[in-house]
Amino acid sequence: MTREEKIAWLKKKEKQLNTLTKNINKELDIKYTKDINKIIKKAINDFYSTYRPKYYKRKWSLKYMYDFKSTKGDILLDFDAKYTRAHHRVDNDYIFNLVFMQGYHGGAPSIAADKVDRWGEHPDTGVPYWRFPPKPWEDENGEMQPPYTEWGRKAKQDKSPMDRINEALDKYEEDMPGIQRDIIKKELKSWLRV
Repeated sequence: MTREEKIAWLKKKEKQLNTLTKNINKELDIKYTKDINKIIKKAINDFYSTYRPKYYKRKWSLKYMYDFKSTKGDILLDFDAKYTRAHHRVDNDYIFNLVFMQGYHGGAPSIAADKVDRWGEHPDTGVPYWRFPPKPWEDENGEMQPPYTEWGRKAKQDKSPMDRINEALDKYEEDMPGIQRDIIKKELKSWLRV
């Protein structure tokens, strides 16, 4: 083999290696996107399944509180209220912090111990409580009162969607070397056939 033929052969192999690298990154992006979206959806659905609301209809807004991209093997994941499409009586940041981050199924916390708002004194400062009744009601004087004007019981709290997602992603991260190895093996086999 002449020097020129060796250089041509090396350039061909370099081009094939570049293609191989691109294919591996593309396959990893597809795999990560699919797997991580599944992980997030499962964590949110698992959270939703721990409580069946009696007095409100779900808007499923937690399913839209994130943005995710995988490019060239880099995972870009962002959780924020700004991604949700649902509209609530309270702002989406409130829902994001109370429900998505802390795991409460609704409720309203009091801000300060001496806070007395339109619902009266909060039973336990800083702990979310549900308000009731869910429909307008008649008080002891026969006057109609708006819904949600009385404090009920402490809001149900479970492991938050964010905690569930973090745990599942930590487990997935432990499995990543195996996932990467499998994809690299698959691409190498096809490359070696060339």
